[in-house]
Amino acid sequence: MPPATRVNIQPYWACRPTQLLRRAKIKRRLPTPRESTAASVRLPWGLVISVDLSDLIGQTIALNGVWDLPVTEAIFRLVDEGDTVADVGANIGYMTGLMAVRVGPHGRVIALEPHPAVFGELSAQCKRWGAERLLGAIELHSVAASHSAEEVALFMTDDFSRNRGRASLRRFSDQPASITVQTKTLDEIVGHVRLGLLKVDAEGAGLEVLQGARTLLQEHRIRDIVFEEHARYPTPATALLAEYGYTIWSLHQGGLRVRLLDPERQPSGSDDPSYLATLDPARAKRRLRGFGWKSLRATRR
Repeated sequence: MPPATRVNIQPYWACRPTQLLRRAKIKRRLPTPRESTAASVRLPWGLVISVDLSDLIGQTIALNGVWDLPVTEAIFRLVDEGDTVADVGANIGYMTGLMAVRVGPHGRVIALEPHPAVFGELSAQCKRWGAERLLGAIELHSVAASHSAEEVALFMTDDFSRNRGRASLRRFSDQPASITVQTKTLDEIVGHVRLGLLKVDAEGAGLEVLQGARTLLQEHRIRDIVFEEHARYPTPATALLAEYGYTIWSLHQGGLRVRLLDPERQPSGSDDPSYLATLDPARAKRRLRGFGWKSLRATRR
């Protein structure tokens, strides 16, 4: 008799059983690589996002109802009502929308996306959300955050049409195509404002993003930073943040909650890990301590 098959029920299905039904419907609609199929997905916190099922990010959001659950949960728990926050590498606006819900009508989201076509989708998304009275103001910038202001090449892999998160100011190894985009520093864009949270997903260029925020970092005007790295800890980016007094943890998805781990002891096989850097480690630990996935059982403020 064959051994019983272990079913791995992910949190986004356990907390939202109806997502399994949506998943089955979406799977029947998945396009071939040459097709582009649009779908509307209602996210756990109430916003409806339009996605392309031929794109990895869009398809994952449609199938699971969420994208990058540990980062989603960390942002959901750390952002306060009334905060000003920034989303560097906003893509189609999944994290931007989450931030806008969490900051509420008295808060503000600064979203940066350099790729013109993706920025167009982000803009259309935010325009559709314009009627949502309980959202924070969303300020869009069609630029890449970096250490200086100039025109540079934005590189894309050969499979960019199927994974539009793969655009970077750093050249990939597979000889990608490129377009010219404008860069600005976060110091210039944010000005004298304090950020409650900064999210950075810059496909390997996170160090350059942080180098362009030296004034913000020196003056301790960014409370929490959630960022992805393409290398194991320690990295130049984590060293820079430690220099400015940030406590750093790696973020991981546990069965019952998001886990904060010592970055030097993160599990093997963790590809492109995400990190939390904070000026207030006691607050961050308190916010992320409780069991459960609050972002999956969200209610609008």
